Amino acid sequence: MNVSRSLTLLLVLTLLIFSCTKEDDIPGNERSQPDSNAIQIELDEGLASKSGDLRDGKALASLDWAWSSSSACFATPIAHRYAGNHIFYTVQLPVNATISIKLIPDDMGSDMAIYGYSTSGESAILPEDLLSCLTCEADPASGESSSNKEYRSIEIGSVKLFEDLPQIPSTVLIGVAGAEGVTAGAFTLEIALDK
Repeated sequence: MNVSRSLTLLLVLTLLIFSCTKEDDIPGNERSQPDSNAIQIELDEGLASKSGDLRDGKALASLDWAWSSSSACFATPIAHRYAGNHIFYTVQLPVNATISIKLIPDDMGSDMAIYGYSTSGESAILPEDLLSCLTCEADPASGESSSNKEYRSIEIGSVKLFEDLPQIPSTVLIGVAGAEGVTAGAFTLEIALDK
């Protein structure tokens, strides 16, 4: 094996390890865990619909993970749009596929946001444990203009690391969050897979 190929393989393995590493696995780094576990969503013929309520979630102790350079989900100036309760879902994303996710609040005036990120492998990593992700997308709660939107949506595609290496499926963690002070609100998630 030539040196260039060895270095490429080492880089890929390093990226995969860090995208699947939880912060608690790093010695000396203990953080409080959110009480809410991620709910697994199974796709039936590439589609799923799931109802939920923010009252079943909990506010996160920190949103620092969201604006770190290794995830870049959303920026500090809009953190208040994600400061309410969060509830988490996971879905598997096959290789060479894209997933579209719609958040439809029962009350169109509700200040709810949606975000999602993918990590390699089949394990879900909750936000406060996230060191890095392959990709992240968000559609924030937007105050007065929320009442004009019937839904918020994101789209996440699989990431191809290197052409000549085998690709692996990834896990998408979907977060539904209330804006600051929002601790309840019913919603429906509609998920569609496009291969």
